[in-house]
Amino acid sequence: GCNGFPTGAGVCAVCPGGLAPGLPDNEMFTVFGLTSADSSDTITCGASGSVLGIFTAVGDIPCEVFQAWGSLFCGCPTTDAGLRAFCPDGMASSAPDKPLPKHVEELVVTEFLGVDVGGVFAVNTEALDDGITCGEVGNLFSVAGNSSDFFETSLPFDCECPGYTELTCPFCSDGSMIDGSVDLDGFNFTCDLLQFEFGLANKTVCAAAVALEPYCGCPATPTSDAACRLCGAGVLLEEPSRYVSQFEASCSDIELDVNYLISADPTNASICPEAQNLVGPGCCGSTDTPTVAPDDGTEAPTASPPGGGTTPTTATPSGEPADPTGAPTDPPASKATPFFVSIVVSLLVTIVSFAYQYVC
Repeated sequence: GCNGFPTGAGVCAVCPGGLAPGLPDNEMFTVFGLTSADSSDTITCGASGSVLGIFTAVGDIPCEVFQAWGSLFCGCPTTDAGLRAFCPDGMASSAPDKPLPKHVEELVVTEFLGVDVGGVFAVNTEALDDGITCGEVGNLFSVAGNSSDFFETSLPFDCECPGYTELTCPFCSDGSMIDGSVDLDGFNFTCDLLQFEFGLANKTVCAAAVALEPYCGCPATPTSDAACRLCGAGVLLEEPSRYVSQFEASCSDIELDVNYLISADPTNASICPEAQNLVGPGCCGSTDTPTVAPDDGTEAPTASPPGGGTTPTTATPSGEPADPTGAPTDPPASKATPFFVSIVVSLLVTIVSFAYQYVC
């Protein structure tokens, strides 16, 4: 034991599977208030074993939190569970050393390192300057779980899972490069993330996603030209990210949703004109813009939302509406990371008040 700390209590290896870190000198994080009230101590991958057990036992922090960090920072060997963490049907990735695309890497960092830990820990994101590999994110998922549906729609392709040799829903559909930096909903949901989310989407959802291609710099195609536009036939949104409080969603979200409803029910000719009448005034021109005329020139009904009483809902890549209330798609930073969020509240008091007495 260490200063009376029970032997074996709170043991926590930095790498999944208890394997030794390949980069022991890499700095994982800085912890504040450990050895004194105003101290800041840097913890390396190699030295982490002397303190992680204390944090897990005294601070009630799941060891998986630190193993998730270790997976990204410490050069941990890829485990079999890591190779299979994101491939369907228990298959294993054939490219553990392949770097993730930049927009996928940024989403991983946001999901797993962008959590407020009460000022106690500061993770060393500079250690990620060389990128994140498929093996590293696989190790992370093997201990932390996959907290976002985003990762299920691109990683099998990006990391070469068997049978996933091409995207089912390429974006732009003609193969052109997109302007990935465009913010579609005002919450940092960029075209890069849209491309990532819909990479392996089914045909119904893919057909709806084509409606957003013009906003991402894709050349016009007959399919995108034929999409339902809230502002009238062939008229693109001037402000795709404009927020419509009535539906708690951006105009681009709603336009996507409407096109999803049309893809799912192509014989329902009322969906587009109803959406234009209901949502057009809030998305097209000023808020007092007159009702937009439907594509067919008839007067649009005003009683029900698009789809015969169903509020627009953001479609998921699996083909199911994401939320029956029509709530906006959350930006990646706002999506809950289950086990990370649960440990934050108790962290400050317990670590600062107890850890010092147990440090060797």
